[in-house]
Order: sequence, then structure tokens, then C-alpha cells
Amino acid sequence: PLRTTQNNFVRHSDVRVRAYINRKERKLLSVVGFGAQVEGPPGLVHGGALFTLADTMLAMMTIEVFPSPLLTGSMTINYRGPTKLGECVVCEASVVSEEGRKVSVGFAIKGLDGGVRVEGTGLWLQRKSKI
Repeated sequence: PLRTTQNNFVRHSDVRVRAYINRKERKLLSVVGFGAQVEGPPGLVHGGALFTLADTMLAMMTIEVFPSPLLTGSMTINYRGPTKLGECVVCEASVVSEEGRKVSVGFAIKGLDGGVRVEGTGLWLQRKSKI
């Protein structure tokens, strides 16, 4: 079963997101559109906005999939091609492995043509105790 979700990053910026999360398969699929406020080089989406999108999508997925909140431990991101302003992209993410408090995730941001714009991995950590 898929669940649709969103959070503050996508509601209060020039980014439009519709995210679908499959809890059983521990996967996320989202469709994203970028507006002019996230421009970096002329006509292109700023790399920091793409990084923030990836971090936010992974957070949304882990919140839905795991019973207790996880925190970003580290992320590796590889930019494979430019993302044009106004272009719709698809963000795919999934849990790769789990070991103790550590959860490894993988993600890719692709154009509708299937070309990879950004891909990477992340390490998420379950908190030891409540803050």
C-alpha cells in the first residue's frame, strides 16, 4: 500500500513534490518540479536544492518506514547531469540495509527521459535515547 506525504520543505519553497511511500517494500517514489527560486547556474537547478531534496525525501521515507525517528548520519551525492528549471524529475529511494542502529539508503533523481541527474547513498542513525 502506498501513502502520499509531504513536509515543510516542499510546502514553503518553489518546489512541487508528490511523494509515494511503500512501507512494506521500504521504498519512496516522488515526482518533483522546480521553479525559478531554486536557480543556480542560469536555467539550471542549484545543486544545493537537489541535495536538500534528496535529504528531505530520505527523511520522509524513514519517518514512514521506521517506528522511531532516524537522523541523517552522512550522505554521498554524485551529480551526473544538469537539471533544468521547470523540468519534472522522479526521485527514487529505498532502504538498502539495516545493521543495529544504522540504516543504509540509496537514491536517484532522474529526468522523465530516464537519465540520471543525481544519485547517492546515505547512512541514517536511530537515536540512542530521547532528547
